[in-house]
Amino acid sequence: MSFYESKKFNLLIVENEPDKIKIYKEQIKSTGLTVNICDVTDGFSAIHTIKNKDFGCILMSYQLSDMNAQFILAKIQDGPNLSTPVIIITPPSLYNIDLELLEAGAIDCVEEDEINKYSLRKAILYALVRKRYQDSKHSFEHENILKQHKREMENAIFKEKKQLNEKNMQLRFMALHDSLTRLPNKELFLEHLAHSLLESTRLSTQLSVLFIDLDHFKNVNDTLGHRVGDLLLISVTKRIKVMLRASDTFARIGGDEFLILIDKIHNVESTKKIAKKVNNELAKPFLIENKKISISASIGITHVINNTLSKEAIIEYADQAMYAAKESGKNTFKVYNNQLKNIRDNEQTIEDILNDDPLFI
Repeated sequence: MSFYESKKFNLLIVENEPDKIKIYKEQIKSTGLTVNICDVTDGFSAIHTIKNKDFGCILMSYQLSDMNAQFILAKIQDGPNLSTPVIIITPPSLYNIDLELLEAGAIDCVEEDEINKYSLRKAILYALVRKRYQDSKHSFEHENILKQHKREMENAIFKEKKQLNEKNMQLRFMALHDSLTRLPNKELFLEHLAHSLLESTRLSTQLSVLFIDLDHFKNVNDTLGHRVGDLLLISVTKRIKVMLRASDTFARIGGDEFLILIDKIHNVESTKKIAKKVNNELAKPFLIENKKISISASIGITHVINNTLSKEAIIEYADQAMYAAKESGKNTFKVYNNQLKNIRDNEQTIEDILNDDPLFI
């Protein structure tokens, strides 16, 4: 904690409008500074209050009901520099007034539409640094205090920016990942798929998307409860993860449905081996809270050789192939092929037309 965060000081807000005073107070309190805030709503009260009480900083609106900031600055002047640093809040329309206010004794100017807790914190810290500098009696102290607290201010601002960046990264992670399993969600999966499609075109490589739906998972939720169901999903995630490469994308898209993106592969046989391994591993019993639970997985595969499909279509075809796997008895996988597109027109069952030939797209 810096010197100015720990040392308590008085701050005066001079502003006509009570609603703005309330906003400024909330923003200042959120800066982390140890401050006692007072407020007045007119220039006459401001002059009287400033002359009768010690303030570490004053935050003043440019235009009040009875006078403007320049008039107040002239009234409270007690030497070449004001004993109390004054920050003027200027309206956006008076973009050229800052120099006049600084010459009149203001320490800083902040445009009203740019005010937030960060800009206020920066302006107040700067004002406090300048006040301490002006109060010092020796030039050596002046220079060192200014440098020291400039570093503190820069470090504080750097720390806040770092925290803000970390918070933004956390929010992005939350927006693009499943909260239970910490896996990518569908939105992030689609981003990775779009990138892989571009890469496969550029490098003339193949890729596969696996659509996994757990068999009998609803029975687990219905009989053992959602808590056990959630723990089972986490265990399923761990089992599948160890079978994949670091470059593969493994996502949960809702409920008991998962997607896997495997890119830069030579042929569909590589994907089939992974699908079979997933089937075998998920068919092994899980031990959840001393309960032995048996499930399996139905897996649909879209294998892309020549990139002519949208990413949404690739997932849709894998979904259709997954349903074919379920219809064929579950705990297996099916690869989507061109014949499946005509299933409704030809009035054939999925099992009649689905085979192990990949979709050449």
